[in-house]
Amino acid sequence: MHIDYLSHHPELIAPLAQQCANEWAHLYLAWGEGEAVEEFRMARTDGGIPATLVALDEDGTLLGTVSVIEDDLPGFEHLNPWLATLLVVPEQRGRGIGAFLVREAERFAREAGYGEMYLFTESAPGLFRRMGWLEMAETTANGHEVRIFQRKLEA
Repeated sequence: MHIDYLSHHPELIAPLAQQCANEWAHLYLAWGEGEAVEEFRMARTDGGIPATLVALDEDGTLLGTVSVIEDDLPGFEHLNPWLATLLVVPEQRGRGIGAFLVREAERFAREAGYGEMYLFTESAPGLFRRMGWLEMAETTANGHEVRIFQRKLEA
């Protein structure tokens, strides 16, 4: 398994945007597949943010994705960067790929000069607690209860 920038694999943008919209469009007021495509196309490849990474197997098959972005939740724009769009392809789940992607996003943010990172989740607080993230708040995203987590990024 290896990590690369999504923009190096443009053929993956549309299917990933569709999967991400299916997973999370309910959490945002005006966000869907088209907006996801645009965000993925605007992602940088120079070590800056926003960036979207993909995990691929040795044959180039998509295993999952994660993004590092400036902000992800209205009302919390003062916190950055955010881990976002963590998605493991359904048939690849249960193999540790999600944890691998989280660690890669943490490494990416640390190398970009950040000392901490944030995320929000509706469905996976246990994963992030197990990985050392600290829950800092509960709030709502488009009427859905979510939890905000913070992770200190050690050098």
